[in-house]
Amino acid sequence: MKTILIASPEPSYHLEVLVKQLGYSADVVKDGIAALAYLRDHNPDLIIADAKLANISGCSLACRSKKVARLRQVPVCLMVETYDADARAEALISPIDSIILKPYTASFVKETLRQHLRESFIPLYTAPQGSTPAAAF
Repeated sequence: MKTILIASPEPSYHLEVLVKQLGYSADVVKDGIAALAYLRDHNPDLIIADAKLANISGCSLACRSKKVARLRQVPVCLMVETYDADARAEALISPIDSIILKPYTASFVKETLRQHLRESFIPLYTAPQGSTPAAAF
């Protein structure tokens, strides 16, 4: 079963249930530090990170994960509030694979996960050569 890391400071019960209903396993953390700790020991198949994570933003989490060789190909989807122009602008220059605008719909999340978790997925971002080892977290 494929595993999705959900990193969100807000209660993510609806998203967690949706992910599980789609046949995936969901691991949930509440802030950026917890997400980094999780990534030290785990290899999720996809990361959904909120742009407004505490301690480390979702964009920074994406940057760090893309520098680690074993996580380089893991798609990162960034959840951004529709009205938050600054977060949307930061997302456009970050190494993320998709933006999920909040409030999101179940059908949009379902399609996003389907696209990223199929076998033939080619990521939009490719980390530069000489990536950072996992200890960099």
